[in-house]
Amino acid sequence: LFELSNLISFDEMSDLLERIKDETHPERRLSPSMVGGTQGGNNGRRSTLRTGENGWVHDGKSALDVGLRVFNMLAFDKATEATADGLQIVKYKKTEAYTPHLDYQSRPNTTRYNYDSAGRGGNRYATILFYLTDVAEG
Repeated sequence: LFELSNLISFDEMSDLLERIKDETHPERRLSPSMVGGTQGGNNGRRSTLRTGENGWVHDGKSALDVGLRVFNMLAFDKATEATADGLQIVKYKKTEAYTPHLDYQSRPNTTRYNYDSAGRGGNRYATILFYLTDVAEG
């Protein structure tokens, strides 16, 4: 666990927030947070541990630039749709909060991890969390 400052610009943050507000695709727009769904969608099941709403931003200059910057930071050779989930945007209300959890899938009868996010998704290699707020404290 480590913290990096200035990995995303104010303009990129603003663009991503506008894109998610305007998203109309049913599997990408802001919807109650789910677990166990397919990659890039909100088609899983409700969980009492997850609060807030989440959606996905897959395209646009800001999403691509931030995604590429993260891949470079992790020393990946290249960023592709098959190795990335897209940018997940989560919106919390006053009584909601991020709950620490593990994002992994077990594969019976195998010791290999599946980092391929194409299709249903796979085990996550890294989670990069941007805390976007205009609140000074709290």
